[in-house]
Amino acid sequence: MLKREIIERIEGQHWDYEKEFKFKGLIEKKNSNLLMRKLENSNSIYSNKVVKFQYEKNTYKKIDLVIQFFNDKKFSWWIGPNTKPNNLKNILINKGFTIVDEYIGLGLELKKWSKLDLKNSFKVKEASSKKHIKDHVSVSREIWGLDTSSSDTAFKQRLKYFNLKNKRGNFLIAYDNYKAIGNASYRFSEDGLTIYLIGAAVLDKYRNNGVYTKLLAHRLNKAKDNGCELATVLARKESSEPILKKNGFKDFGTFYLLKKE
Repeated sequence: MLKREIIERIEGQHWDYEKEFKFKGLIEKKNSNLLMRKLENSNSIYSNKVVKFQYEKNTYKKIDLVIQFFNDKKFSWWIGPNTKPNNLKNILINKGFTIVDEYIGLGLELKKWSKLDLKNSFKVKEASSKKHIKDHVSVSREIWGLDTSSSDTAFKQRLKYFNLKNKRGNFLIAYDNYKAIGNASYRFSEDGLTIYLIGAAVLDKYRNNGVYTKLLAHRLNKAKDNGCELATVLARKESSEPILKKNGFKDFGTFYLLKKE
């Protein structure tokens, strides 16, 4: 695949959802240059976000329209290699945005992946019940400090996806006996050629014990079995990034997550 195509597939995790996946309160604006969405009953910057912006002309006017769209909500703005103009990050910082995090867009050709079967005491389960979704959210709440409203919204949103008849992905939970200690999720692209690795997190106490790698291997093994060609992920710089590169992922550019409060 060409580099630009791989970058587009990395970005695809933001918008390549099942067409029937709709949930109450979601408002989305989408065209060939712009994609942004907000959730009426959530104040999480991970629910309210701009994921595509490509305007070389009338840039400041377009930025103001984006800000008006979110009104008084907290929201985030993703900036990557395909974002236009090239200096958008600096423009937004001058408008009062701050950088929350840096991610590296990574890709792995699955023909180069050798399936792993890691032997440790932790178990990784695919969500198959409402309780599993609750456990998945509980890990997110503890790690990211989600408030009650955002946690409730995350649960409803994940449960709705879980109950989707023709869903292309699922949620994973890592357990130490019966305690949920890590989570992850994945989704296959509409054409079935890419697996999006969407988030993976492990409670502080259990880090550096192979839990993250076990969550990763489960998804990559599944993708290879399903005939996928490419795995993509937005990895936190100097966090999950080194682990993924150790497992064969290649760097396709930096993505910045900015926020406006």
